[in-house]
Amino acid sequence: MIVEMKKVLILGLEKNKNELLEKLRDIGVVHVSGGKTVSSAEAQNARKNISDIEKAISIIEQYEEKNKTVSSKESANNIENIVKDILSSQQQKETITNRIVNLRNLSSELEFWGNVDSVILSKVSEYLGGFKIAFIQKKDKKKLLERLDFLTLGENKEGFYIALLGDDLQGDLNVDIHYYKASDESLDDVKEKINNLNEQIKGIDENLLSYSSYANECKDYLVSLKREAEFIDVCDLMNKSDNIVYLNGYIPVNSIASFKSEAEKISAFGYVVEDVSAQDNPPTMLKNGKFASLISPIISMLALSAGYRERDISFLFTLFFSVFFAFIIGDAAYGIIFMIAGFFLFKKQKKMTNTSALVILLGFFTLIWGAMTGTWFASTIIFNTFPFLKMFVVKNLASFPELFGLTSQVAQNSMMRLCFSIGAFQLLLACMWNVVSKASNKDLSLFADIGWFMIITSMYFIILYLLVSNPLENVKAIIYSIACGFVLIVLFGSQKPGVKFSSGFKQGLGGMFTTFLNIISSFGNVMSYIRLFAVGMASVAIGQSFNGIAESMSGGVMMIAGIAVLVLGHALNLVMGLLSVVVHGVRLNVMEFSNQLGIEWSGYEYHPFS
Repeated sequence: MIVEMKKVLILGLEKNKNELLEKLRDIGVVHVSGGKTVSSAEAQNARKNISDIEKAISIIEQYEEKNKTVSSKESANNIENIVKDILSSQQQKETITNRIVNLRNLSSELEFWGNVDSVILSKVSEYLGGFKIAFIQKKDKKKLLERLDFLTLGENKEGFYIALLGDDLQGDLNVDIHYYKASDESLDDVKEKINNLNEQIKGIDENLLSYSSYANECKDYLVSLKREAEFIDVCDLMNKSDNIVYLNGYIPVNSIASFKSEAEKISAFGYVVEDVSAQDNPPTMLKNGKFASLISPIISMLALSAGYRERDISFLFTLFFSVFFAFIIGDAAYGIIFMIAGFFLFKKQKKMTNTSALVILLGFFTLIWGAMTGTWFASTIIFNTFPFLKMFVVKNLASFPELFGLTSQVAQNSMMRLCFSIGAFQLLLACMWNVVSKASNKDLSLFADIGWFMIITSMYFIILYLLVSNPLENVKAIIYSIACGFVLIVLFGSQKPGVKFSSGFKQGLGGMFTTFLNIISSFGNVMSYIRLFAVGMASVAIGQSFNGIAESMSGGVMMIAGIAVLVLGHALNLVMGLLSVVVHGVRLNVMEFSNQLGIEWSGYEYHPFS
């Protein structure tokens, strides 16, 4: 549920500005908005300090496990100096590391030729008019002799060391020539420099290791810096008129009473609370039950937020996403792995968070679906070992239909029919929700949603006819349904409360061609749910392939390699499945379903100054 917001204006005297903000922060329920868009120099400096300390923390966290010492309490100034030294040490380390890489490249080049005196070679080359030393493979010697005169200096089993005059002719001759690149340093000198630089890096690492004992203090200081930066940002948002400063913001309606109670005790500022107008764009605050809240980690990861005037689909998102996840991952054994991972997170965090609960829920749905399709590590051997698992299988949906006396075509058709049915149900649910929501607002465009209901239903039956060979018993009814839906969308699609019917009708006629294209695309929207079948089937096929490879290595010493293939193969399949969930499972909710509901995810999250 999206919580209702109230608009608030907070004002006070300029001389009390800091006290006003401190008191407002203590109350901690106002989302500050509006004001200036250009950050002050102070705000930019605060953000730089935050960036610096975050970099420093990420650096010393790499050393934290090796350091068992506990730091003494340091002042803020000392922490700032420590951060500067950490960043400086890291920059120095990176510079030295780059220098080592260059020297190692040079060392590899010199090692090819041995520990020769490059100074003498350079002088001889200059005296002889720029001859070059090179190495050629044996197979290329004849080809080179046809074009050039050269002196053979030596040879090994791969080829010849030669001296030749002229420019780099590698491209012209189409042979592999490895030229000696003159250097002012010998191979021994380069190796000695590399050793010296490695010693310097060891010293820097020891320095950073000692600083890792201050990791917790740096994190605490980071919190205080962020608090200070937020204060500065809010201060920048303040407007001024004569000696008065003021802020605009939003308060959840369920926090109004506590806000007024606290504000009455404070003389530093006054306030005005009023209803949100149609021109305002309040933040979105969700208040959901435990099940609907489980999807919040996914929503946060994707940085999605429904608009204030849009609808909250958290419950349905959680439900459908769990189903889509199960279809895409598709393996009961993988589901058990996810459930174990969820309980591990729960144990590590010492409480049931939305993340751990979501992982357990997704694992449970996957376990149920995998049991229904008889998919356990994509293996038929498991059925022979545990025959009781067959009792959970829905035969027409089985991943291995031959075990149940069915053809693969029958199983595939049943699976596609189920995917299209889920898709049509989700889209039709959106239409019905629109109708109910608009009926309460006396919005005539609800008839357009009835039109969409008719069109999506028709598209569903057409798709089943085309892809699953379901008979179309009444073609005329399908045609009439699409035509009627088209008329309803044209007549009522642009109707709104307060808009004359004739104006909405004219607008609908003007967008008739776009409506026609949207009706065609609705076919694709229902078709889009075939991805659940396709990706799930691909996951089973990949699992089977790795099982087959591992089975071919089941004898003798190769068994160890077979086990490695089995573990790594299924781990890879799991990772690919998770990527598919992000691409496909999320898309069906955020695109197809949300578009049918008219949700654009155009909002921003409620974040109180606190």
